[in-house]
Amino acid sequence: MASRGVAQEGLSVHVRGRFNPTIFSPSWFFIQSLVGTTELENSVIDAITSEFASFKMGWLRVQVTPDFLQLSTEAAEEFERLRDVAVGTLLALDDLEVAQLGLNRDFHISVESREALHRIGDTLTPKGIWDGVLGVAGMKDVTLWGVRPDLYAGRVHVTIQPSNVVEQSVFVLVNDHYNLRKVDKQLSSRSEIWHEDLDDGVPSGAKLKIALIILKTDWHNSLARAERLQQHVVSMGRTP
Repeated sequence: MASRGVAQEGLSVHVRGRFNPTIFSPSWFFIQSLVGTTELENSVIDAITSEFASFKMGWLRVQVTPDFLQLSTEAAEEFERLRDVAVGTLLALDDLEVAQLGLNRDFHISVESREALHRIGDTLTPKGIWDGVLGVAGMKDVTLWGVRPDLYAGRVHVTIQPSNVVEQSVFVLVNDHYNLRKVDKQLSSRSEIWHEDLDDGVPSGAKLKIALIILKTDWHNSLARAERLQQHVVSMGRTP
């Protein structure tokens, strides 16, 4: 058995759009009833300027630039509240236009041995093909993408690395990316990539409506996808 369990994890909501960093503060979130007194009293502000806002309110971290909003937490018991804060934040911003949504789940998973880590790396990136070209080859990181399992435009990205935070662990990041429009069908083969209808990246109010629907209805599906993907990665470390 290769897995000893999740040693550390996190979840973040990323939104691309048009934002004014100066309006965001712990007090703003409190006034909007998105956090309580405990979060307000335990807030720590790094910076709030016209170009960048960054602060933490207890379990919740907020970072904002003119074209990006990130809400994140490392407390698994607060994942549902994170979704509620994300929905409430988007609804509280008048005339907001957005372009893309990402639900990012990350895991640091302890495994039973360094050999298990090597098995994961060797499964993802066979080292024999580098014999005589690259000495003592090792995997630093790998990112793969797959089509979405629904009819939203976008992709699911998975990044795997040796953890640099938790000893003898593998880091898995699942980026569930939505381009905030519907498609008639997803790609069925890699040859279709060259004809893919790429996202225009232009923020709009219509995309905001889709983002809110996804947050309200696809949240648990996204978290479940991330769990399955990290479990699949860990299974690669099991002894044959």
